[in-house]
Amino acid sequence: MAKQILEGIKAISMGSAWAGPYIGRILAEHGAEVFRVDPVEQTRARGMTRPPELIEAWKKRLLASGVPKENVAAVGVQSPSYNSVDLVDNYGVVINLGVDKGKELFKKLVAICDIVSVGYSPNVMTNLGLDYRVLRKVKPDLIMIHIPGLGMTGPEKNVRMWGSGVEALSGIQSITG
Repeated sequence: MAKQILEGIKAISMGSAWAGPYIGRILAEHGAEVFRVDPVEQTRARGMTRPPELIEAWKKRLLASGVPKENVAAVGVQSPSYNSVDLVDNYGVVINLGVDKGKELFKKLVAICDIVSVGYSPNVMTNLGLDYRVLRKVKPDLIMIHIPGLGMTGPEKNVRMWGSGVEALSGIQSITG
């Protein structure tokens, strides 16, 4: 099999709506190893637990990727209950980013990754203390993709908007129906 363009690249995918998981899927389809990070309280993004042998295999891959052994024990690898097509080939990692220990674990994951893809409103990562300026200190050559519904700046930046809403506002639905 021919080498894929993102083979050897590690990425983190975050976001609860369509854009975040979709970007993770695209990265995985092109060969990247994608870690899907979900917050503890985001129960809609998690479903049934995968078979124990698969969880153990994934934990071994995390260890091989450089995640410290003591952190792998806290990793919950889950099966997605929504957007299942977009979450194909993603490792599900649940991290509580609201506490210092969770933030430190996330930074350790960032340190071994090349890309962080975020599908949250612009202020979410800043409020968590995990925005690009902070993460760049952990990984100076980090690529960060931020895809909020209505952009990073401007009067509507904090309005939550997804797919069909963005399509309607842009006028594209008048062409496509």
